[in-house]
Amino acid sequence: MSSGTSSSAIPKRREFLTVAEELSVLNAPTIAMLRDQSASQGIPPIQLALQKALITPTQLDIIETMCRPFEIVPGYEVRGVIGQGGMGVVFRARQLSLDRDVAIKLVPLHQLSGDVAVKRFEVEAQVLARLAHPHIVTAFDFGKHEGRLYFVMEVVEGEDADHFIRRNGCFDESTAWHILRQAASGLSHAQQAGVVHRDVKPANILLLKPPAGYPLPAGVPMAKLGDFGLAWLTTAADERTRLTSTNVTLGSPHYMAPEQLSGEAVDFRADIYSLGATAFHLLSGLPPLSGIELTRLLSLKLQGKSESLRTTRPDISPTSAELVDRLMAYDPKKRPQDYGTLIDEIDELIGQQSLTGSRRILASTQISTVPITSKPDPNRTTRQSVRPVDHDSPTLEIPAAHPRFSRRWWYAAIAVVVMLAASGAAAIRYFNLPGAPDLVPGGMFSELSFEGSSYQEWKRPFGSLWVPARNKDGEEVLEGDGTVVRNFSDLAKATPGGLQNYRLEMVVELHDASAIEVHFDFPPKDDSGRPASKENRRVVLRVSREGSQLGTKTGDQQGWHPLSPLVKLNKTRNNKHELSLERHTHGWYAFVDDKIVGFAFAREGRDEHEFRLITEDGSAWFSDFFVLELRKPSDNSPPSSNK
Repeated sequence: MSSGTSSSAIPKRREFLTVAEELSVLNAPTIAMLRDQSASQGIPPIQLALQKALITPTQLDIIETMCRPFEIVPGYEVRGVIGQGGMGVVFRARQLSLDRDVAIKLVPLHQLSGDVAVKRFEVEAQVLARLAHPHIVTAFDFGKHEGRLYFVMEVVEGEDADHFIRRNGCFDESTAWHILRQAASGLSHAQQAGVVHRDVKPANILLLKPPAGYPLPAGVPMAKLGDFGLAWLTTAADERTRLTSTNVTLGSPHYMAPEQLSGEAVDFRADIYSLGATAFHLLSGLPPLSGIELTRLLSLKLQGKSESLRTTRPDISPTSAELVDRLMAYDPKKRPQDYGTLIDEIDELIGQQSLTGSRRILASTQISTVPITSKPDPNRTTRQSVRPVDHDSPTLEIPAAHPRFSRRWWYAAIAVVVMLAASGAAAIRYFNLPGAPDLVPGGMFSELSFEGSSYQEWKRPFGSLWVPARNKDGEEVLEGDGTVVRNFSDLAKATPGGLQNYRLEMVVELHDASAIEVHFDFPPKDDSGRPASKENRRVVLRVSREGSQLGTKTGDQQGWHPLSPLVKLNKTRNNKHELSLERHTHGWYAFVDDKIVGFAFAREGRDEHEFRLITEDGSAWFSDFFVLELRKPSDNSPPSSNK
């Protein structure tokens, strides 16, 4: 455990409101209001912020931590937020004695009121301290200080498997099984220490570039198991009883074994089931039973009903499908009974020459260092990679999966509309289209995260409430009521050529809102941040329960002018809709669920690389924000990732 530091070395505590503004938890007008009321009423700003429900307890704890970065954990300087989950907030920090970056998990102060939360945290730290394996995230230190529990571990510079699938599509069979073999090796080590992970899933398998000389085939990433927050000491039945006394179900339902859901005692075979569900996701691009309402999902699993991989991937090799089915057997006795046997089966499967009838797609094997924050979206299906071929590096074999309705059909439809217009038809005016999109994804791609320190990039005008939250499926979303602005000009500056053409995409659930709008293509601003011309019209994609429509506005609330007819929304599982705005040579094309909504000519001059989200009559949920560079097919070059 860490020792204390000299009090003379501790810098002065930073002001609460200053840090809150830096983290964009509170905006400038709110800060000014709190300062004025604090001075006039004699009430501390922290107390006022809590009374007015301007910050959550977790946000308060994060701000308090950043106010005194050298005092939270002796021997460490806290430098920023990596992310947060049900078991705590994870900070990036520097270990002063060794001058190295580490990750520190802290249990938020408001969670320390119950013995169960404290016990779970201590169990996690003790478990990881006993595990030393190349495919498990390394634990460095843990302890208690000033009422806080802390756990220090290595920082993994990579991305999780779920995030990788979101960007590239599912893995080819050989790569998937190489990753799963590494995970099985780490789980085997954990089992020997009497530990069951209890939450194996793609989001908890971290991918990184292997060290030089590490025995992995070219193009196969190294895998590390993270988040043993639900780990179970199988040798302590009395602890098991205490940990479940609050009737809290731990784990992720799509990947959990039936015996976990029913509250029965579990052993390592529950992890084997979850590894099978993870294999299903890696090979198909979706978790098993994806898109099914939660109560229905639980009912099916408790009845022993599952989904065969062959139904989603009919082209998968019989040996892969058969192994995944056995891993996910309802009866634990019908699953592989030890990791040694399982690893042997995986090795035999990898060695086969006819694993898959897959197709080569445009995807590099480079592992990005996008922050590891993404969570699985059961409603998303596998998409073709947005990244171009690098002919000088290995490529992944991505199996042909169940794509959503192809956008190519709509491109062809646009071309037909153009031909009709040339023959005198008026159809082209119906969508305001001058021609078909002429660019393809290539070059830069980046996720616009809203978690951790990235949250400060989302600017919220006074009176608007936007916070990271979870939807009904437990997925991480940005929940908003009012207006939020996101500028990504930093990505444009870091992109050769300035990111002239690109695709902006996101997923939206209307939730309580009657409609949402995405405002983009704003007029250029002068040095003061004001529009450089009197023309303030921007393009707007509007999505309501009646349908979607493209138009323009002169402000957030006024001057609506439609550019397209109302297009009815597709019926989707969980009412999630994917929005895509693409700036091509001719102008902007808007898509909802891969169906074209309309076209708008792009504004001449500099693109501000900014968009604004506005909700009406309630809050909506947003997630999966990505920016992808678009290029002419002949101009594609190896991809780059901007973080």
